[in-house]
Amino acid sequence: MTASDRSTDENLDDAAPVPRGTLTVLDPAGDEEAPMSLFEQEERPERMILTNIARADAEEFIGALEAEGIGAKLGDPTEGDGVEILIHEPNVAVAQAVLVDFTGDASLADDIEPEGGHDDGMVEVGRFSMLDAQAHIDRLLRAGLDVTLRPPPPDTPAMLAAAVVSVREDDAAAARTILGVTI
Repeated sequence: MTASDRSTDENLDDAAPVPRGTLTVLDPAGDEEAPMSLFEQEERPERMILTNIARADAEEFIGALEAEGIGAKLGDPTEGDGVEILIHEPNVAVAQAVLVDFTGDASLADDIEPEGGHDDGMVEVGRFSMLDAQAHIDRLLRAGLDVTLRPPPPDTPAMLAAAVVSVREDDAAAARTILGVTI
């Protein structure tokens, strides 16, 4: 061990511990009156505005999404000569990657939200099986981040069950780094 190694180790020993974050577990059924069956969920997925893009690039971008197995369509016109691109919420992770590849701008992925927006200040950073979610949540909590977990509805088949892990909007970039999510 060199002197510089020792000084690095000593600095780690002197560092103040990071306060552990808090975990909030939401009702799997959410605010709905009764949980929907998987068939009903597939029938009515939540639409999301993936991005606003120049109308001239829209068809090519939709083609890139469809090449990755993501259905997309044109939404409302935007200022200038732009148009919204709509996708379904379960496809957001792959769609973010396509968006970044298409534009070369990773910051665009941070602006994605449900069509109606979100008002709880939390941003989804991943969907995991319940078994995997536990390890990911622990890593986020140990880093001092507050985490919200929405487990899958109890009647969801195991192969399709995914827990939604969210953090505060300001912590989204740090959470993605901790989880190794690249956009």
